Amino acid sequence: MNLFFVFLGTAAWQDLRTRSISLEVLAGGAAAGIITCIWKERLPGEIVLAMIPGIMLLLIGMLTRGLLGEGDGWFFIVSGFFLGWQECVMLLISGQIFCGIFGLAIMVGAQIGTGRENIRKLRLPVLPVLFPASLPGFVTVDSAYEDDMRKTTCIKKYYSASITVEASIILSVVLLSLAAFIRYAYTVHDTVTGSMILEETLERARNNVNEKKTIDSFEQEGSQVGNPRLYLGAYELHLNLGALTAEGDAAAGDWSLHIERADIHPETFLRQQDALKKIKDRIDD
Repeated sequence: MNLFFVFLGTAAWQDLRTRSISLEVLAGGAAAGIITCIWKERLPGEIVLAMIPGIMLLLIGMLTRGLLGEGDGWFFIVSGFFLGWQECVMLLISGQIFCGIFGLAIMVGAQIGTGRENIRKLRLPVLPVLFPASLPGFVTVDSAYEDDMRKTTCIKKYYSASITVEASIILSVVLLSLAAFIRYAYTVHDTVTGSMILEETLERARNNVNEKKTIDSFEQEGSQVGNPRLYLGAYELHLNLGALTAEGDAAAGDWSLHIERADIHPETFLRQQDALKKIKDRIDD
C-alpha cells in the first residue's frame, strides 16, 4: 500500500502541474505493482477484475473524444496491480464525486462573475482529488503545454490526465447513480439469500431424521453458508425447536428476519382424514 501512495503522489503532482501523466511514471508504477502482486500472490483474475474501472475510463475517453483524459484510465489500470476491484471502484467514485463538486463550484462561480469564458471546457486534474487534503487550488489551464508536447514528441510519452468541468459533473452524477444501484443490488442479494438460507436450515432441522445433528450444528452450518455477505454485515442464524412450533431468526447488519412454522405430525393428519371420511360415510348412509 505504501508503494501505491508513492505512485499516486507522483502521478497526482505531475497531473497538477501539467494536466498529464508521463509514460515513465506509469511504467514505474506498473513495475512496482507487479512486484506487489508477486509478493501478495494475487491471482491473475483478481488483477484483471481490478483493472476494469481503468478500462472503462479509457473507453469513455475514446467515446467522448478526449473529454476525459486517457491518462486517468491508464492510472486506474496500473492501480489494479495494487488494489482490489472494490477499492478501485470506490477510489474512482469518490474521486469523481470530489471532482464533480469542485467543477460545479467553478461553474457557479463563473455564473456569478469570475471573468472566465467557456468555463465548461476548462480542464481539471483528476488525480490530485484522490487526496482529500488537496482539493482546492488546481483549476488553471495549461493548454500550451499539451500542444507543445504533441508537436515535439514522435512517441507518445505523456497521457492527458485531466477532465473538463462539464464532464466532471456529468460523470460524477453517473457514477454516484451507479454506486446507488450497486448498493441496492447488493442489499437485495443479501436479504433474499439470507431468507433462503434460514428457510432451508429450519426445514432441515425440523426434519432431522437421517442427519441426526444437534441444533448448534445446523446453526453453525447456516452461518457459514451465509458468510460473507456482499454488503450487509456478518450473517447470524439461530433456531428454536419446540414441541408444537419451530422458529428461526437470521440477522445481518440492519436486516433481520423471523420465521415460525407449526410442527407437522403426518400420523395425526392421516387419523383426522380417516375420521372425516367415516363421518362423511355415516352422513351419506
